[in-house]
Amino acid sequence: MDSVALLFDGTDLGRPDLPTGYRLRPYRPGDEQTWFDIHRRTGIYRKMGPERFGKQFGDRPDALASRQFYVEREEDDRPVATVTAWFPHPEMPAGWGRLHWLAVDPACQRQGLGSALVRHVGRVCAALGYTAVYLITGVDNDPALSLYFHHGFRPYWRTPADADAWEAILARRAALSLSLPDRD
Repeated sequence: MDSVALLFDGTDLGRPDLPTGYRLRPYRPGDEQTWFDIHRRTGIYRKMGPERFGKQFGDRPDALASRQFYVEREEDDRPVATVTAWFPHPEMPAGWGRLHWLAVDPACQRQGLGSALVRHVGRVCAALGYTAVYLITGVDNDPALSLYFHHGFRPYWRTPADADAWEAILARRAALSLSLPDRD
């Protein structure tokens, strides 16, 4: 199992305030390369090529302007983060919106951009009539798991095999959270 699902039962994830110096904008035609570049800079998707955008969103290009978003630095208009409020997989409940492909440039991480995007997706999902927000992420993506847990997402079992994956994740997270003795 290489991915797990998380669910937020509702859509009110809070106010999507961005830190000073950043602005949010919707998808614009031609952002395909921008999307790929942001994801490539994270280093998580090393085997991913630019064709991934078309595989993920190619069947609904008309929806991108209202569902895909970019955070830009105001000082140079450089896109540094992205997220999509996408349609649910067929095997998931139709009333659940999907937080899809969130990525923040490593140089801009730990500044609240990911949190702002999570919250923004909640607002978009509510406006689109969804009653919950779910996502799928890698089992070993601890920064993402921490972000989503922080915002109230909880494990969601898609199959019986998910229980084993979640057990391993939670055991690893518990081991990582053991406190070290203070240094004198």
